[in-house]
Amino acid sequence: MDEQCDARVQRLATPRECRIFERNASDRSREDLALQARQRWVQLSADDHITEADDDDALARELWESLSAYEYVLGRSATGLRQTIRRRGLTRAAEHFVAKGEMPVDLTGLADAGLIDYAWEQAVLRHPDVFSEAVVERSRERLAAFEQELAPTAAD
Repeated sequence: MDEQCDARVQRLATPRECRIFERNASDRSREDLALQARQRWVQLSADDHITEADDDDALARELWESLSAYEYVLGRSATGLRQTIRRRGLTRAAEHFVAKGEMPVDLTGLADAGLIDYAWEQAVLRHPDVFSEAVVERSRERLAAFEQELAPTAAD
């Protein structure tokens, strides 16, 4: 969360509190606060997965937040994604997810929830030195294609 985040949202301590706050904010037509509560939910949910080894690792935090964002949009645990992470490790799993391109939640789902910045592809592009050039390029292509899809909608 950045310094622009509402103090009430910053005080939310559990994902459950975030969901309640989000629902109340939406009921009051405060979509700005609802979005902040969703983002806080993603961060708090990711905290449950951060290990001591991941503690100072910005990429690991971002990747756990990506998983949490996908689970938020799904409305349940992403069991298949979690199994892939256990088998391959976090970074290699992210590489696999981007290369595969067939996720249970597409970029539109993340964008509709206001969570597009948490897409695996975004994390890859913020840390290109960690990933293969092919995966970095695939991330650029997928995000560019997504933005192209949005362009006609934005013009309407």
